[in-house]
Amino acid sequence: HKEEGNGLGLALVKNIISLCNGSISAENIGGGGCRFTVTLPNKN
Repeated sequence: HKEEGNGLGLALVKNIISLCNGSISAENIGGGGCRFTVTLPNKN
């Protein structure tokens, strides 16, 4: 089953995370899947 889209989702997420001084990374987990990790600074 293949999902199709216009590819804007991750670009928007990346921009929002960057505005929050965070980062996002992707890791191939095999079987056609990826794990995304989002890191945001603690606002204390």
